[in-house]
Amino acid sequence: MATSAGRKTVGVSRGLMMRCDICYAQVIADKLTDEKNFVIDADTLFDTICCGCTDINRLLIDDMAGSAESRPLLISHFWMPGFSCRN
Repeated sequence: MATSAGRKTVGVSRGLMMRCDICYAQVIADKLTDEKNFVIDADTLFDTICCGCTDINRLLIDDMAGSAESRPLLISHFWMPGFSCRN
């Protein structure tokens, strides 16, 4: 499982995205960030992401893409025995 140890962050429209050293170096080399380390072109940013960084940023990526896949995960994370959404 991917961990956040040793990762660097870049700002995106929905928060901070953690990147490994290799992905972060690629972002800097492609000049995707401004002077405040914020990325405006998220599509290009997604083209430079490795599998480990994709896994650790899955909820943020799904949120930015408008995917509903992350919502059941968040709901199940806060599920409590005896609680029903139909109440």
